[in-house]
Amino acid sequence: MTWKALGAAFPGALTEARLQVHWAAQLVSAPGTSLLPKAADDSHTNLGWDSTLGVLVGRNAGPKSLRAALVFEGLELLVLDGERERSSMRLAGRTLNQALAWLGEEFAGDASALTLPDFEMPPYAVGEGAPFSDAGTEARIELAAWFANAFALIREVVADEPGASPVRCWPHHFDVASLMTLDEGAGSEEARSIGVGFSPGDGSYDQPYFYVTRSGTAADGPVRCSQPRD
Repeated sequence: MTWKALGAAFPGALTEARLQVHWAAQLVSAPGTSLLPKAADDSHTNLGWDSTLGVLVGRNAGPKSLRAALVFEGLELLVLDGERERSSMRLAGRTLNQALAWLGEEFAGDASALTLPDFEMPPYAVGEGAPFSDAGTEARIELAAWFANAFALIREVVADEPGASPVRCWPHHFDVASLMTLDEGAGSEEARSIGVGFSPGDGSYDQPYFYVTRSGTAADGPVRCSQPRD
């Protein structure tokens, strides 16, 4: 894999950018949430990473199998038709509801066609109706590098594991993860599994970190590994 250089912004200085991008990612999830059949594991809401375009992408949805996408650096919402950009909107100065209405028009010709995922989100002004801001470009560039590295690294780790799920970003916690099931044929509650993932930071640890979780152990939380620093 090609590792993108990190360190343009200190990990502890990414909080504001992370919260803003986390809320923007709910828009990317909205077409799958609203237009695809509901999956029991909420996988219809999850997101991927387009390494060619360097953007967070949603699922194919709508009559033309369009995808929503997010450019971290410019905080720009895209509508992709295949690999081609069909339309775009800069989020700075616009509210979550304004951006959602625009997406609804693009995907279904109806400003009210889409809804956001129904998840409990971290408190942030955008969630209360404040507009997005274009501040923090350097931090968003750093977050984009973290996400690109995370997707590439986790894909590499699970590539030879037949029981591994696709590497996806889950809009609720904004983590990137794959779950490796070790006991094929066992019930979902009995099967042993190993989760390998990445978080850009959260309420318990306010810096990006990689983690490994195991089923069937006494440990309640993940084993974390942050970016090595001198």
